[in-house]
Amino acid sequence: MILIQKGKIDTSVIVGMVVVFAIIGAGIFGIYYFGFVKPARAELEDSKESGLNTLNTTLANVDTSQAESAAQTYRSQIKSADSKSEVSSIVEEISSTYEVESKRAELLDAADKGTHGSFYTLDSLYDNLKNQINSKTTLSQLNNIESDVDESLNSAWEELHTEVIEGLSATEIVRIQQDSPLSEAYTTKENALSSIQEKSWEKLREFKFEKSNSFELPIMDTFERTPTLETGDKVDVYEYNYENKTMTLRVQNTEVLKVIYPKDVLSAVSWSKSKEGTSYTYSTDVWEEIKANQADSPSGSNSSWDEWAESVVTTAKNEANLGDYDLQAIYVLEITESGIAKELTQVEQFESGAKDVVLIARKS
Repeated sequence: MILIQKGKIDTSVIVGMVVVFAIIGAGIFGIYYFGFVKPARAELEDSKESGLNTLNTTLANVDTSQAESAAQTYRSQIKSADSKSEVSSIVEEISSTYEVESKRAELLDAADKGTHGSFYTLDSLYDNLKNQINSKTTLSQLNNIESDVDESLNSAWEELHTEVIEGLSATEIVRIQQDSPLSEAYTTKENALSSIQEKSWEKLREFKFEKSNSFELPIMDTFERTPTLETGDKVDVYEYNYENKTMTLRVQNTEVLKVIYPKDVLSAVSWSKSKEGTSYTYSTDVWEEIKANQADSPSGSNSSWDEWAESVVTTAKNEANLGDYDLQAIYVLEITESGIAKELTQVEQFESGAKDVVLIARKS
């Protein structure tokens, strides 16, 4: 039995009780903290880390100003969130915003690509489409204008190409350049206009239509092989291979721009007349007279020699059925494709022993 003197308090007992209760309280707090608080905080931190990871792999990767601004806001909200449920709610908003901004980015990319072609840029249309797309705030609104974007791009490219082609005459050859794959082709104005209607903006942005910059290709031949050819005639051009004995059509229905004859054959003119039993012989050198006229010399006869050589050959052929079979001529042809012009020049100038260029006149 413990005897406590009346009027005195044993402080050791109080201290002991405090210690006991402190130990019990600390134990209870420890159980509460380590059993409930700390795991909850750890789960919250894990939830925040997961939310930030979701943000970084989705919305933060979308290249729009709206996505960038929203990502900054969501990042701050996640860091300051007080519960897992709050983080979960923010992640749901991130997912919804990600859908909206992904669609916006898709439409902006289409507008950018669709207005920046391989040969032309439609800057004003791009600004207009960009403003329209950025004015939308919901996924349904963005989905609804997708067809409008496509229609605007299709119309713009059709109008641009149509205006260019309509500016060409009906007889001009249209050169078509394409960027992907890199190529060029030649067609008529009518076919060029028709081809535009069959293509979407994805293809039309890669094209350029223009008047063909044709080439003049000189081909030497003889009257015997080409007796009917004259300036303005249409011919098919074949390449003959002596080894294989084959003819390959290289150019169809092209024009003979001019015919040039050698001066040694057609420049000298001689004739005679008889008067009162006396014969008189006359001669002139067309080549020398042309030079004199061009030098403005008074010794020149000032005669007109326009198309002199071709007129002589044509008159003899058409009116007298006469022709100098060995007469050589250079036929200048119009070739629209640079690759074919290069290949035929190579044959004509450097491969005459193995190949030959053959001209076949088309009946008008």
